[in-house]
Amino acid sequence: MNFNVLFFVLFFFAIAKCKVSSLRLVRGKRADDPNETQKEFWKRGILMDIYPRSFYDSDGDGIGDIKGITEKSDYLVDLGVEMIWLNPVLKSPMKDFGYDISDFRAIDPIFGTMEDYENMLKEMHSKNIKVIFDFVPNHTSDQHEWFIKSVQNDPKYKDYYVWKDPKGYNSTGAPIPPNNWVSGFRYSAWEWSEERKQFYLHKFLKEQPDLNYRNPEVVKEMNVSHMFYFPFDVLTFFLIINLTFVFRKIIILMF
Repeated sequence: MNFNVLFFVLFFFAIAKCKVSSLRLVRGKRADDPNETQKEFWKRGILMDIYPRSFYDSDGDGIGDIKGITEKSDYLVDLGVEMIWLNPVLKSPMKDFGYDISDFRAIDPIFGTMEDYENMLKEMHSKNIKVIFDFVPNHTSDQHEWFIKSVQNDPKYKDYYVWKDPKGYNSTGAPIPPNNWVSGFRYSAWEWSEERKQFYLHKFLKEQPDLNYRNPEVVKEMNVSHMFYFPFDVLTFFLIINLTFVFRKIIILMF
C-alpha cells in the first residue's frame, strides 16, 4: 500500500475517534465509564469552541469581539458550558483568520484590547467557566518583526526560520525547491525569497513561515511569549504544531 494512503487512513480513524469522544463529552458523560462523575472535569465537562469573529458583535461593526463573549457569559452558563476554547485573538494580518500571528503579546484591535481580554477572563472565572487559550507556536505571520528581519539576514534573526538553498535551477533559471514537501494547502511547502535568495519552509500558507526550533533563541523567545499569558490565569493552551513528520516517524517504527 502507498505510504501516503496508509498515513491518511490512520489519520482519518484517529480524527473519527476524537469526534466520537467529543460527542460523549457534550453529553456530559462517557457511556463506557460508569465512574465518570468521579473523573476530572476536563474528562466530563462541556467544552464550547468560540470563534470570536462570528460569536457576538458588541459594538455593531460587523465583527464579533471579546466584549461580545463577556456579555454572553450568562448565555454560556445557561447552556451548561464549563470550558470555552477561545480561537486566536492575537494580532494578525488575518491571512488565516488569526492563525498567522504578527505579535504574540498583543490582542488584535478588531477583537478589542488586552483590558477587554482580562475582563473577559475575570467574568468567565466568576461564572466558573474555564478558558482554553489557542496559542500557535509552529509559525508566525510573514509580517512578524522576526521574519522581516530574518529575510534581511539580520544576525540575530537570520536562523529564526527554516531557510534552505535551492536544489538547483531549471532551464529558465528559476530556483528549484530543496525537496518535494507539500504544505497543508497542497502546494509546495517552500517559498522563494528573492531578497534573501533562499527558500523558507511553510507547512501552511506561504504567509505562515515555520519557526526553527533547532535554534535555542527561538525556544527562549517562544517560552517568554507563552509565559506572558500565565498571569492571566488561563486554564491551558491549545497548541497548533506541525506533527506531520513525527506521525510519519511513529508509523514507520510501528510497521
